[in-house]
Amino acid sequence: MLRILLTRRWVILTLVFAMLIPVMYGLGMWQFHRYQQTTRSDNTTARNLAAARSRWTRSRIQGRPCPTARCTGM
Repeated sequence: MLRILLTRRWVILTLVFAMLIPVMYGLGMWQFHRYQQTTRSDNTTARNLAAARSRWTRSRIQGRPCPTARCTGM
């Protein structure tokens, strides 16, 4: 049995699988962190959408007055 496991094919196969373990772990952690980041972004968006609307008092271009009809809000 040991003679079969020490053949070139089995040694290479074992080394390949041994290298794939940390790679798959790293990809799993990357995917988990992406999920957490997306959840935080979704929570921020939901919180911003639920917040009360504020009225604009200034134009986006500094130094220019805001036309009342366009910046008073909805």
